Amino acid sequence: MRVVIVVSVVLLMAGCGDSESRGVEGTDPAVWARNVCTAFRNWRAPTNADLLRRLEKPKGTVEARTVLIAFWGDAVARTDDFLRDLDAAGSPAVEDGDKMAQGLRRGIVILRTAFARAKERSRGLPVDDRESFVAMNRRIAESIEPAGERMERYFDRMDESLNTPELDRIFDSECP
Repeated sequence: MRVVIVVSVVLLMAGCGDSESRGVEGTDPAVWARNVCTAFRNWRAPTNADLLRRLEKPKGTVEARTVLIAFWGDAVARTDDFLRDLDAAGSPAVEDGDKMAQGLRRGIVILRTAFARAKERSRGLPVDDRESFVAMNRRIAESIEPAGERMERYFDRMDESLNTPELDRIFDSECP
């Protein structure tokens, strides 16, 4: 999934400050990076294969709609867990570490919003017309990619505005 790749790249590129920033309050940068990487791995663990497996043998559009609502609901819940984990990680004790932590959270919220909209839109899938069901579901699924692109642009702007060498090195070692 393109969104997973984008977030992975951002996490590897993300960071702030330099070795002179040690007097900044916050979480030890290595601990912060490890916590963020663990949270990210947990967030992305379920895949579209899970959805495909659940949709292999639905008994009809009503059951398929139920599965899709649950899938998007799971995506929202996993993203909420990720956001809580990011909050718990705090900010890295580097220059502008608070901006990094807040920016990472804001970027993920873009995708969380798209997942929540997909869940709500899935509730309206027409179960009495399979063709309409499939077409509307396709539009719902396709709505996630633009959100991923918005998130990617947000992270690109964030990365351009922050100096990242210390956390870049840490992410390279902590988040293989």
